[in-house]
Amino acid sequence: FEHGYEAGRLADEILNGVEPKDIPIALNQPNHYVFDYNELVEFDYDVADLPRDAKVINEPLGFADYYKENSKIINMTAFIIIGVLALALIIIVALLRRNLKIKEKIAEKEQYYASTDILTSVPNRRAGLLKLDEIISEYNHYKPLTICFIDLNKLKYINDHFGHKEGDNAIKVISSTCMSVIKVDEYLCRLGGDEFLLILPSHSKVEGDLIINRIKNKLMEYNMASEKSYSVSISAGVSEYNPDNHPNISSLIEEANQFMYEDKTKEKTEKTNEIQNI
Repeated sequence: FEHGYEAGRLADEILNGVEPKDIPIALNQPNHYVFDYNELVEFDYDVADLPRDAKVINEPLGFADYYKENSKIINMTAFIIIGVLALALIIIVALLRRNLKIKEKIAEKEQYYASTDILTSVPNRRAGLLKLDEIISEYNHYKPLTICFIDLNKLKYINDHFGHKEGDNAIKVISSTCMSVIKVDEYLCRLGGDEFLLILPSHSKVEGDLIINRIKNKLMEYNMASEKSYSVSISAGVSEYNPDNHPNISSLIEEANQFMYEDKTKEKTEKTNEIQNI
């Protein structure tokens, strides 16, 4: 470039009438060699072997130079990529939360159906016995524990003469009546069929008898107001837990069940005597 520039300057002076002899001679004019990078690559020539003042053209841009020339495009592309990734992350997190909520709801439903009697919506036999076992494990002599074994009278008669729908209705009446009498810390479960178990923490047998009487009175009120062709009644046995007499849950329930049969027999005897006295 310098040589070409110098030659052009001399030619311009000569054309403008300057005598060549009057033009000073340029001494120590520098030489700059120019090489094309692509040619060097093609001939496998190392740039380090070039003359010290040599210039290389068409050299690939370094990252800094490339970014300087294309910063707007690079920044815009990076912004778009970050935005897409952020949106994808938000969608993934939302889907994970949704799936977690679905799983939690499924687990809650499974737990509900595993521990709840579908007809009456009270705890089923399994859940009731687990609760009784839990309460007994925390038992101490300063806080009594009483259970009541409840049996719906004449369920077979109701089913045979009025249909199973009415039999189910009678079962629900027993459940709702018991729930209306007991408190928050007292528990009712359906053992199955026409049998229920009432768990009364911190209650003595005497208190359990009073609660059963309240349930029976409520049922009498129901029957008086009902237009059904049958009456709903129960027989019940009340047993207070004593670790010396009840080595396990089964023995406690069996005792309450036996008292229930005694109550049923007593009621039948009383009704028979009433009929005979008419």
